[in-house]
Amino acid sequence: MSVARPRLSQLPLWEGHVNLVLDVLRDALSLLADQHSTGTEPELNRALYECILRANRNRSNAGMAALDVPVMWEARNQPSPTTASGTAERKIPDLQCGYIDHDCADPLLSARAFVVECKRLGQPTPSGWNFNERYVTDGVARFVDPEWQYGKHVASGAMVGYLDGTAMDDVLSEVNTATETSAVPALVDRGATMGPVHELVHTLTRTFPETPFRLTHLWVGTPGHAPARPA
Repeated sequence: MSVARPRLSQLPLWEGHVNLVLDVLRDALSLLADQHSTGTEPELNRALYECILRANRNRSNAGMAALDVPVMWEARNQPSPTTASGTAERKIPDLQCGYIDHDCADPLLSARAFVVECKRLGQPTPSGWNFNERYVTDGVARFVDPEWQYGKHVASGAMVGYLDGTAMDDVLSEVNTATETSAVPALVDRGATMGPVHELVHTLTRTFPETPFRLTHLWVGTPGHAPARPA
């Protein structure tokens, strides 16, 4: 009798991939802060992508674990049999880093992606665009909304928050007010910092696989934001 193999998301192999992506992302955000990047949210995302490539090369040159697969910038959710009839395939996460599960019984479900969504945080624009509220409604929500399905078929993902210099406690309070309104768990401050990068986390319940879903938040100060409304 054949024995069912465990899914990739249940193996240390996947957790190792997740941890490596997060380590590279933390290094990249430190580089982003060091170079005082400025611009709109899409411009900051592109600058972060370049920092990811530099950070990964730095890790490789230093003999540290580094990614052997590329991080994709502004690529669509990848197809799966369960998204063909919906809108999720047309959605575009800011960043994603893929992995192939060679033990998946269905080859059409073997491609998995660790998704990273990036949003600005801080003071609203003069026109009233509330970044802290939108961080939840246009960011966190995409990991639980069946119309978006970010991070489908895996048990973890991440968000990046670009802080504009506003006190982090004030931003976190406003973000968690928005989580309560949106009926998702509040972000929990892990009390972990690496240079300019501050880390938070919460666990989401979803109606699509996988659930529960762990969402890590990495917030970094980028004081040179342009005031334009994000895309």
